[in-house]
Amino acid sequence: MIVHYGFDRLKVSVSNYVFRTTDLEGLEPKGMSNGFRWFSNAKYALGISDGYCVIEFFSLWFITEVSTMSEVWPKVSGFLSDMFERYENPRISRVDVFADYTGDSIEELTNEDYRGKSKTKTGKFSGDTGTETSYLFNRSHSWTVRRYDKSREISDNMTGHRYDPEYASGVIRIEAEYQKDYLKNLKERSFKNCIAFIIKHLRECRPVELGFLADRLEEEIGGGVIQYKASTTGQHTGQRTKERIYKALALLHGDFRAITGGDDTEFYAELAKLGRKAISIHV
Repeated sequence: MIVHYGFDRLKVSVSNYVFRTTDLEGLEPKGMSNGFRWFSNAKYALGISDGYCVIEFFSLWFITEVSTMSEVWPKVSGFLSDMFERYENPRISRVDVFADYTGDSIEELTNEDYRGKSKTKTGKFSGDTGTETSYLFNRSHSWTVRRYDKSREISDNMTGHRYDPEYASGVIRIEAEYQKDYLKNLKERSFKNCIAFIIKHLRECRPVELGFLADRLEEEIGGGVIQYKASTTGQHTGQRTKERIYKALALLHGDFRAITGGDDTEFYAELAKLGRKAISIHV
């Protein structure tokens, strides 16, 4: 599987920033880039410029800090809120999301996939890897989304890479950039609201394969049913096993909803498949 929901990076840019030395605790200097002084550790990086600050969360941060998809925005916003607690209204000027998912081909992006201004156009360009990128943006450039095949890079750097070998092909990268003009329409431009809104806005990119969640669903239910049947033949009622199944279902249901933007269709479709499979086995 792709490690932990496919998040490669999430970058939040904040204006009205006032530097304090405690912001650099646990970080090592990494030099200058694009006018920013950068400091980082294995989990995240901090970029500082005149009145601006950029926090860039790496995939390792998500792997170690987040256990379910629904925890992404509370954990990120909590981290940022603690860091910027001295501000009454931190100003988010830009958010960038880099996420990966699996697919056989890169589908052409269309305006119908995204909520935004109607004045849009699409195009393609080839990067250093020679792979084509589909992108979509509006004329105000308040948001931009690019999508391209990352398989070649993964194949060339498989040693020590965080992807399993079976995903050496068919990995698609999504790069989404949201400027402050796009974010200002939110009723409350808080860290939590902005990040939650943006991740839900990427619903069609499927940061983690729904098939992977379906496998987990089958594993939890299948294993639980076997335990339940075994426990009910003895002196126990199987109540603890049922409670464990229900708890696992609730967590998985939350993951499905987070990925599909609150749509329960996929979750109940998978439950129906499991029901039909159980019937076919026991009939």
